[in-house]
This record gives sequence, structure tokens and C-alpha cells, in this order.
Amino acid sequence: MSGSGIFEVVLLVEDDLGHAHLIKRALKSFAREVRHVVDLQGAAQEIQQQRLDLVVMDLHLPDSSGVADVEHIKARCGDTPLVVLTSSTSLRDAVEAMKSGASDFIVKNFDVDFKEVLGFALSRLYAAQRLMEERLRFKKEMELLRLAIENSHDGLAVANELGDVRYANSSFKEFARRCGKSPGHIVNMFGSAVNRFEDLRRDVQNNLRELPEGASWRTEITFIGDTNSAFDMSLSIVDAPDKNGPEMGRECVVWVRDVSEMKRREVFQREILSTTTHDLKGPLGSISLSSEMLAEMLEKG
Repeated sequence: MSGSGIFEVVLLVEDDLGHAHLIKRALKSFAREVRHVVDLQGAAQEIQQQRLDLVVMDLHLPDSSGVADVEHIKARCGDTPLVVLTSSTSLRDAVEAMKSGASDFIVKNFDVDFKEVLGFALSRLYAAQRLMEERLRFKKEMELLRLAIENSHDGLAVANELGDVRYANSSFKEFARRCGKSPGHIVNMFGSAVNRFEDLRRDVQNNLRELPEGASWRTEITFIGDTNSAFDMSLSIVDAPDKNGPEMGRECVVWVRDVSEMKRREVFQREILSTTTHDLKGPLGSISLSSEMLAEMLEKG
């Protein structure tokens, strides 16, 4: 049976052929394909062989022991949602079925509103499924982002306006240890191993208080006795919550990047330029002098 709708393939497990016919007609608007079996054995085979988007299952089947089988079918379905069909006299069974893993239940009351009731239940189920998938996708993306930040060569820390660090990745912690202090405070982490560390502390403290939201401040950090190392540090104010809110104060993000290699390349380029300029002075002077002498000889000739 083919149609169009919000589900690609739906499995209907119903032993009453008359009921199955009515249910399939109602499902036609919500499923591209409806596959029908009459017992649990057939359902198990379909679940194993076919990719399903939804299983709709009667609670009372010839080879079923009742609600207990819902859990077995749900275990086979995995993430595929399961909706149970029940008569109006077995709502307690339907509730028990949902405790066993069913996503929803539909009363088999074949009046003029049955299709509307079915559509409402399936639409609600579809929306909940899409929301869950979106949450899982967002959770996965956030985990990937967390791993990328944690394993980055650049240091990252989040702190409040007092400088207390709320989060720091491994690279930032390593940078703080190199500065001679613990990574718990972005002002006090600068120790005597850092050039001009007292001025640096004062500058960071002032910018934490005075830097407007969305603005950034950058500086270069070098170490005493180490002319080969340099780090670029930027401080950005990213959040200024309402003073009447539960979290008073401001937050900032601190990025630290090792620019030692870039500095070495800059020094090398300056040295090459200086050497080349010096080496060219002699030949260029001779060429200039020879040009002047030729010009004078041509004027006299």
C-alpha cells in the first residue's frame, strides 16, 4: 500500500483483517508505505528485514501473551517508535504498554473521528521524534566542539569579571604553569617568569573592569631569559548579564596563541633583508659610479 506522509515505512501488526483494512486506510495519509502482518512472529521478521519508521501494534494478537510482549518488540525495534492499538476497555493495558517502551496508544474506535485522532497522535509522535533527533544532533555537535577546544593548541579560558577562571582547556593550563602560577585566576597567573608581569596584571585587571561588551584587548607575552618564545593573548567581553538577573557581573573569554614560530620567521626575514641590502650596496655603488663616468665621457665626446 503506497501513499505520502510524514513516515516512509510503517509496520501494522493487527490480526483482525477488518480492523487492519480501516487502519491502513487511515494510515494512508501519514505513511508512504504500510506493511501489514497478523502476529508477533511476522512482526519480528519484518523488523529484522525492513528499515521501519514506525510500528503500530495491536495489544491482543494470536501469539501474544499481552502487554509483556510490547517490551520484546520494542527491544527489537531499537529507536523506531512503537504505538499500541487498544480497545476502549483496555486503557490500563495501554498505560502499562507505554511503561514498557511504547511511545503512544490509540483507541480502536472506528467512528468518523478515528482518522483525525490517529493523525493527531502520529503528528505529535513525529514532532517529538524530530525534536529528540535535533537534541541528539546538537549534543553531538557540542561534544565535538568541546573536544576540538580541549585538544586545541591554542589556550582558551572563560572567566568572570573578577578574573576567576570558570573553564580552561589543557593548553591554557599549560600556558599558566609556564607563567609561574596556577590557571585559577587570569590576573594572578602572571608570575615573575613573565616580562613586565606587574604591568601585565594591572592591564588585565583594568580591561576586565572597563572593556565594553563585545570589545577585545590584545597584548604580547614574553618570558625572562627566553628570547625564542612569544604568545599573543586576547581578552574579549562576551556577556554582560542584566544586573537584576541571577548571575551578576560580566564574563570574558581569553585566547592564548603561541606565536613563537611566526616571530622567528619575522626575525629571519629581517635578517635576510638586512644582509641582502648590505651585500647589494657595493655592486650598486660600482654600477652607479660607472654610469656617471660613462655619462661624462659621452658628454665630452
